[in-house]
Amino acid sequence: MQELDARYVLPTRQAMSSRMIPQRYCEVKSDLRVRISHSKVRAVTTDMWTSSNNQAYMGVTAHWLDASFSMQSKCLAVKPAPGSHTAEFISAELTEVLADCTIDPNQLTVVTDSGANVKKAITQMPLVKWRPCFAHTLQLVVNGGLAARDVSELPKLLAKARAIVGHFRRSPLATSQLEMKQKQLNLPSHKLLQDCPTRWNSQVKLLINSSPSMRRPV
Repeated sequence: MQELDARYVLPTRQAMSSRMIPQRYCEVKSDLRVRISHSKVRAVTTDMWTSSNNQAYMGVTAHWLDASFSMQSKCLAVKPAPGSHTAEFISAELTEVLADCTIDPNQLTVVTDSGANVKKAITQMPLVKWRPCFAHTLQLVVNGGLAARDVSELPKLLAKARAIVGHFRRSPLATSQLEMKQKQLNLPSHKLLQDCPTRWNSQVKLLINSSPSMRRPV
C-alpha cells in the first residue's frame, strides 16, 4: 500500500476483527433476511460433520426462488455442535438458526439425510415438513449394491484398494517412493485418493487412481 498510495492508512487488526467484519456480517445477514422474506416457498438443508481436528459442526443452508424464478442458495450458519447429536439437540439448534434469520417455519421444508435422529428432530418442529435427500438415498442404494458379495467380487477389490491407499497415506516414506517410481516409469504424478462412504463417485476415483493401467498416458 505504501507503493500504491502512501496516503492510505491500513486498518488495524483490532479494527478489522472488532468493527469492520462484524459490521459487514450484520449487513449481509440483514440483506439475506429481506431476500428470504420475499420468497413464498423456501427450504433449508442441514447436516453435521466432523472436521480434521475432530470437532463437530452443524451447517444450515437456505434455498428459495426469487422474483425471476431463479434458484438461490445461501449459507445461514456453520456452528460448533459439541456433545451428543440427539434429536432434541438438532431440533433446538435448527430452531435457533431459523429464529435468528427470522424464517417462518410455516411452509418450510427441511431436507436432510435419513438418519433416525434427524428425522425425529424434524418431527419435534410441527410446522416444518421433512424430505429425505435424494442424493443420500441414492448413495444408500449404491452402497447396498456394492456390498452385495453374491453379485460380484467388487467389495473385495474395493477393500484391497482401500488398504493400498491407506498404506501410502500413513507412510511419508512410501509416498516418496511411489512418486519416485512414477517418474521412473514416465507415469503422471498422481496422489492416491481414498474413497468416502457418502460419495459413490469417490469409489470410482479410488479404483482409477489405484490402477496403473488406467493412469498410464495414451
